Amino acid sequence: SGVRKVVLMSAMGANADPAAPLRQVELHLEASGLAWNVIRPNWFMQNFHTYWLHGIVTQGLIQLPLGDAKGSFIDTRDIAPSPRAPDEPPTLMYSGNLGRKQGLEQLLDLAEALKARGSLIRIRIRGDGASRATLVSDAAHRNLDNLTFLPLAPKDQLSAALAEGDLHLVPQIADGGDFAVPSKVFAVMAAGRPFVATALPGSSLDRLAQASNAFACVEPNQPEAFADLVETLMADEPRRTRMALNGRDYVTREVDTDVVMRRL
Repeated sequence: SGVRKVVLMSAMGANADPAAPLRQVELHLEASGLAWNVIRPNWFMQNFHTYWLHGIVTQGLIQLPLGDAKGSFIDTRDIAPSPRAPDEPPTLMYSGNLGRKQGLEQLLDLAEALKARGSLIRIRIRGDGASRATLVSDAAHRNLDNLTFLPLAPKDQLSAALAEGDLHLVPQIADGGDFAVPSKVFAVMAAGRPFVATALPGSSLDRLAQASNAFACVEPNQPEAFADLVETLMADEPRRTRMALNGRDYVTREVDTDVVMRRL
């Protein structure tokens, strides 16, 4: 589908000097031909306990170059992706290898269950692998018009591709979640996307879900339960947002390269 719109967070006063680096980025975006928005926040509220803390503690003042003008503040937690366009359906996303270990037939079963319910939810499967041809053929045979196959996004477009999904899917065969935690789990968490995995209770994936609170698990090969969980999460945007934030926090705190190396 490609990039439809770019939102650039610049800074207050960036347009005062055409040679300033941020203004150069703005001008490049404006000339790109893409749909765009530029936002220039003034002051972040998080600076109250960092940049401005010394002045507050020692003088009881927040010193800003405002004169008699008023200044606006923004909390970083209020910065979020734009809402889905009215004509864009809610989207589930799988991105990765299309092999046997992934148990991807479960996504076809999920699509069939959602279609039978009259759900507007659509599923996108991005990737390639040994099972792709079989999956495409089976989806066509079952007339799953709520499911689309797409090529795996290039590395430089991976973040945009991950952002296509309101909720990501990480299916595994019944014993796959205990054999090893799929590497894509940490990629999705690092990208700040919520997801649902199929995993048995007590498996490595299930334990990670409980430790991180970044995703939810459903037992493998249970399409109705899978559909129930997906519909519940798609109807609860605040919960999905919390899961996304928890995932990003977990990988930064627990599996970042620097963190792991310090533990060795």
